[in-house]
Amino acid sequence: GFSGTVPTLSSPDTPVLGGSINLNVSGTPSTPGLMIFGISNTVWSGLSLPLDLSLLALPGCTLYNSFDISIGINTDANGNWTAALPIAPSGATMYMQTYLLDFSFPVNYGAVSNGIEVTPTTPGQGGIGDVVIVEIMPNPAAVQDNTGEYIELYNTTDQVINLEGWRLIDTFIDIETLINGGNGLFIQPGGRFVIAGSLSTYVNGGIIADYEMSNFQLDNGADEIILQDSNFKNQDRVDYVNGWPKGPGVAMQYNQNIGAPAFSNNDPLNWCKAVSAIPSGDLGTPGAVNDPCP
Repeated sequence: GFSGTVPTLSSPDTPVLGGSINLNVSGTPSTPGLMIFGISNTVWSGLSLPLDLSLLALPGCTLYNSFDISIGINTDANGNWTAALPIAPSGATMYMQTYLLDFSFPVNYGAVSNGIEVTPTTPGQGGIGDVVIVEIMPNPAAVQDNTGEYIELYNTTDQVINLEGWRLIDTFIDIETLINGGNGLFIQPGGRFVIAGSLSTYVNGGIIADYEMSNFQLDNGADEIILQDSNFKNQDRVDYVNGWPKGPGVAMQYNQNIGAPAFSNNDPLNWCKAVSAIPSGDLGTPGAVNDPCP
């Protein structure tokens, strides 16, 4: 590469299904290139891998994985590029390598990094439980789904927690990263934080929400909600299916008398239907103490 630079591709993560992987590239400063994704490290288009790229004016470079998907990247003035990319929901092993243009032609056309192999693991149920999911409205009846859906979070600790940089994800690659321009999104000790389809009470059914989600939707029948902190650690997870205590216009609420919600709120027996009405007439208690479960 440029001045003898060899690009390096790395990742600090152990990725999980439904999550993402942070990729770091260090190489030629201020240079465009490609992140190459492949499903094989043995064959590509009838050619055996690894493949010597000398014939493509890349002497000393090797292609380690098949060229199935690519995205454009651009290193900064220090030669670095970093991004979080979603993990394929299939959980298949993916191979990755980086190609960067090199403007020192005619020495060569570019530089190729090392390759990495990524095999996502299945995330464990529950989480570490500082902040947990205690109420879910997947199917509002009085308003549209995209404005009236909501998820209520609960701070189980005695400390204020900043939720900025936290994420809601599911295994179909809905990813909602909570951002507030670096000003923080705080949930008080024992407090609740409502994430809704809209902040407007005129269209969300009268819900007083703390944050508006734009990249996350709840399936009416079955879905997954995985809450990760800013270090990509699972704080909590709920996998609901048909048959859980919910219905059109009825939120499902965790029975907080059970305690330890991070380790027991993936059990439908620990949830019940809301009975209190919100202004729209739908049933739920967003931002307030859950109704007692029978």
